[in-house]
Amino acid sequence: MVRLLGLDLVKLEFRREKNGLVLRVVIDKEGGVSVHDCQLVSNELGTTLLGEGYEDLIPGPYHLEVTSPGVDRPLVREEDYRKHLGREVKI
Repeated sequence: MVRLLGLDLVKLEFRREKNGLVLRVVIDKEGGVSVHDCQLVSNELGTTLLGEGYEDLIPGPYHLEVTSPGVDRPLVREEDYRKHLGREVKI
């Protein structure tokens, strides 16, 4: 679904934090991610997760967080490393 919106999925995590369960989706695209991009993914993903056949996929309450990688962007895929060749990184 993220690819259909012209975005890349950088990271997906589901974890318990002090305020409860969080489904965190990190997205990116050439030129950077806008608030509108995050809102679009949040709306689409939220609708999908509540839709027919998916309502029990995540049992109980959770927070859906859609964000851009930011300054601390993780280098996950080979493409991420290639894209940042010649730049300073923190390992």
